Order: sequence, then C-alpha cells, then structure tokens
Amino acid sequence: MPNYDKGVDNFCARMIELQRNYARDLLTHLNPYTQTTYAKEPAVAIVELNNENSLLGFAFGRELFALPEPYGGELRGYWLDYLKAKYRDTATLRRAWDEGSEPL
Repeated sequence: MPNYDKGVDNFCARMIELQRNYARDLLTHLNPYTQTTYAKEPAVAIVELNNENSLLGFAFGRELFALPEPYGGELRGYWLDYLKAKYRDTATLRRAWDEGSEPL
C-alpha cells in the first residue's frame, strides 16, 4: 500500500497492534554489552515509530475517500460509530451540521 502506508496505521487495528508489538520488542531488547533493555538505556530518550504521519494529508489529497478495502470500511465504521455516539439520531446530526449554513 505505498500510497496509504502513512495514514492507515492511525486507525487500522491490526497495524496499531503491529506497531505496539514492534515498540515492545524494540524497547525490551536486551543490549548484550550493558545487559540492560533499551527502555532502560540512558542514551535512549525517544523512539518514534512513524514520522510525519496523519490522516489530514489524505483528506487534502482526496485519497481518504478512495481507501481500498478493508481499510475504507474500517475507517467509515469508526466515523459512523462516532456520529451515532455524538448525535444519537439523524435529525440531531442534521440540525448540528446545518447550523449556520446558507444556501449556495
């Protein structure tokens, strides 16, 4: 997924799990010279798993609307769950999103 690798990992449960596993494996690795895990090494201050990574760039480039399955469905599902929890029903959602709108 070369066009989506730096965005899908923000919401895809499997990719988040893999990032957690990687961070755990890296930080619990035993340095053979100091006999200390990397998490306790004084020289390790920060570990960044993914740099310059957000969904915002996808939204500007429209790639967010063309996510292949299963990623598009997973993200839509999270969005719909959020809307249902926040607005309870379609009428409440429409009132909130129409507030202050004007005809074109």
